[in-house]
Amino acid sequence: MLSKRNKIQDFLLRDYPKVREAVNKRGTRYNASIDLIRKKQADIKIIEINPPELFQTTRFTKDRDILQSDYQLGLQMGESLIEKIVISIM
Repeated sequence: MLSKRNKIQDFLLRDYPKVREAVNKRGTRYNASIDLIRKKQADIKIIEINPPELFQTTRFTKDRDILQSDYQLGLQMGESLIEKIVISIM
């Protein structure tokens, strides 16, 4: 049974069946991707990058101070990761 949100979504995307299908499968595909990333592979090294628990930004955050703070944190984390990778291959 479709939720009210899915019914509205399906109605709004009724003229775009491929988009509707992609949107409806997004969660399943995302979870499968996460499972693949976290599954240990002998011949593949994957570095998973995602926001830390202390991130304050949500999908709807509008507060510029929070956005700027989290942006800076992400930038610092990315730079640190790149530095570690470069050091490990040298």
